[in-house]
Amino acid sequence: MKVCDLTGGIAGAYCTRLLDATPCALGEADAVVWSRDATESLDDVRAAAPDAIVVAITPFGLEGPWADKPATELTLQAWSGGMIGLGRGYPDRAPVPVGGKVGEWLTGVYAAIAVLVSAPGALVDVSMLECIALCLTYYPVTYHDLAGRPFRIGRSVVTPGIEEASDGLVGLGVGTGQQWLDFCVMVGHPEWQEDRKLFASRGHLAPDIAAWVADHTVAEVLELASVFRIPHAPIGNGATIPETDHFVARGSIVRDADGVVRPAPPIRTSVKDRPSSARKFLHRSVGELRVVDLTAFWAGPLCTQVLAMLGAEVIHVESTTRPDGTRMLAGMRGDDWWERSGIFSGLNTNKKSVTLDLQTERGRELLQQLVDTADVVVENFTPRVMDQMALDLSRDDLVVVRMPGFGLDGPWRDNPAFAFVIEDAAGLSWMTGYPDRKPLSPYTVGDPNAGLHALVGLLQALEHRNATGQGVTVEAAMVDAALSIAAEQLVTYSRDGVLLTRDGGARTYLTAEDDTWVVVDTDGDFTDYCATRKADEIVDELWAQGVPVAKVMQPHEQGDVAQLVARGFFEDVVHPIAGTARHPRLPFGIGGPQHRRHAPLLGEHNADVLGLPDDELAVLEAEGVIGQTPVS
Repeated sequence: MKVCDLTGGIAGAYCTRLLDATPCALGEADAVVWSRDATESLDDVRAAAPDAIVVAITPFGLEGPWADKPATELTLQAWSGGMIGLGRGYPDRAPVPVGGKVGEWLTGVYAAIAVLVSAPGALVDVSMLECIALCLTYYPVTYHDLAGRPFRIGRSVVTPGIEEASDGLVGLGVGTGQQWLDFCVMVGHPEWQEDRKLFASRGHLAPDIAAWVADHTVAEVLELASVFRIPHAPIGNGATIPETDHFVARGSIVRDADGVVRPAPPIRTSVKDRPSSARKFLHRSVGELRVVDLTAFWAGPLCTQVLAMLGAEVIHVESTTRPDGTRMLAGMRGDDWWERSGIFSGLNTNKKSVTLDLQTERGRELLQQLVDTADVVVENFTPRVMDQMALDLSRDDLVVVRMPGFGLDGPWRDNPAFAFVIEDAAGLSWMTGYPDRKPLSPYTVGDPNAGLHALVGLLQALEHRNATGQGVTVEAAMVDAALSIAAEQLVTYSRDGVLLTRDGGARTYLTAEDDTWVVVDTDGDFTDYCATRKADEIVDELWAQGVPVAKVMQPHEQGDVAQLVARGFFEDVVHPIAGTARHPRLPFGIGGPQHRRHAPLLGEHNADVLGLPDDELAVLEAEGVIGQTPVS
C-alpha cells in the first residue's frame, strides 16, 4: 500500500508505519493522512487523489461547535475525562495526564484501522478527542447511566502500585480477589485476608506495603511475586528497556545503522509479505466473518467489538464458572446483577454469548466444533492456558489472533499480565506522574492500546487471506504494543542521551470552584488568573484569544461535552434487563447505527450458535457444561 502522510505529526507517521506502507506523492496514494497543518486543503487533496482513502485527523473532528478551537494533547486529555481516576495523581495535588503523548499514538492506530476498513475514495473523519476518550476512560458514561452513579470520581494512587525497593522501583498490582489473598501472604500480613473490605479499599495499608518492599531488592520482589503469581514488572524507561532480559530475548528492540534504538514492529505474523493487491477486498469482507471471541476484560473484547460494529458475527465465549470479568464490575446487587455492568455492555454490543465450561471434555469438543466453523479466532489467555487447552487452530484458511500479555516466548512468557504491569514494563508508567514523586501506572491505556494493535494485525491478516486463501497466525503481545507507543523515550535516550521523564501537574490550575481544575497549555503562569474565575469562564476567555485550554472533566461527564454531543458520539442502547444507556461510537465515521443490538445476556445464544437438539442442550445445562447463571 502507498500512503501519503501530510500531517507531519506522530499520528500520521504511526498510521503509515502500522500499515507497513510505502510513502508516496499525493497523486500516487492508495491512502492519504491529512491534518489542518497540511499545506494542501482537504478539497485539494480529494481532487488530486479521488480514489484514495483520505483520513482527516483533527483534534475535535471536522464538524461540530469546537471543530476550529485550539487544542493540544494535554487539553484533549482534560476534556476526555482521562485526567481523573486511578493513577491520575494525589487528591491534594493537580490531576496528571497519561504521559508520553499517548493520544497522538492511539489516534495513529485508529487511523490505520480506518484505512483498513474503508472503501476507496472515502473521506474518514478521525477525532483525536474521541480516540482519547475511548482509550483513557473505561466506558464511564455507559456505567453511569446503568448504575446511576459514577464508576470513580476524583483521583487516587493504587495500592499496591509502583513501589520503592532498596535498589530501585518495582511495579506490583492486584487484579483479582485471589491475587489479593496471595499478596497478603507474600508481604507477611495474612491477617489482612480476614477483612474482605480490604480488597476494594486498602489505601491505608500503603505504608506497611512500602516498608515491606523497601526491605527487599527489586530482584527479590520480582522473584517472590512470580512465585505467588502476583502481577509484576520492573519499571522500564528509555535507558533500561533496551537491556531488559525479556525484550532482549524476544528481539523487541532494534538498533538502526546510526545507533538509534527503537521498538521492533508490534505485530508478528506467520507470513512475511502481504500482497498489495489485497487492498481492494477488505472493506467488503468484514461483515461476512464469523469470529470466535475467546477474550475477556478490555483488550480482547475491544478488538472483537470493532469487528462486530462493522457487521461481523462475533461469538463471545464465556462460562458460568468464569464469566467475562467485566460482568463483575457493575457493583450491583439483586437479581441478574451480572447483566447490569455498564463496562461489559460498553465492550460487547452486537455480539452473541455462548457459555462453555472448558474444564470439561465436552466443553472443549463443542469449542473445537465452533472453531471449525469460524473465519477468525481471537484469544487472550496466557500461553500456558492455551497449551493446556490443546485447541486445534491449524486449519489452512483460519486467521488466529493471539494476544498474550508478554508474548509467546521469552522469560516473562507465563507472567500474569494486566494493563498496569504492561504499562510499567514498557515505559508508559515512567512518563506518568509528578516530576518530584515516583511514577504512576496509568491503569488504562495498556488494554485498549493492545486491543487496537491486535485489530490492525487481524485486518492485515484478512487482507492476506482474501488475496491468497491462506490463513495467518498473528501474535499481538500487549507489551509489544505498549513499547511501540513509548518509542519516543527510547529514541531520545539512544540518540541524544536524554532520559525523558514525567511533568504531570504542569499547566494545570485550580479554579475558583472547589476542586475544579483547568489546563492552560501555553507558556506563562496562570495560577492567580484561574484562582479567581470559574472554569467555564476561563475556557471562554482563553479560547477567544486562541489559547489551548480545557476544563478537567470527570470521566462520566463526557456525555455533557458539547462537541461529543453535537457529533453524536453516543448512541442509546436498550438492554432488556439493565435499561437504557449511552454507548460511545467509533472515533471515525461509519454510516448508520453502530450499536445495533445490546450486549448479550450470559449464554443467551447457546441454542442458536451450538445448533443442538433441545434435549441435548438440557443435558449439557444439567451437567454444567453450558448455562445462563454464574456459578460461584
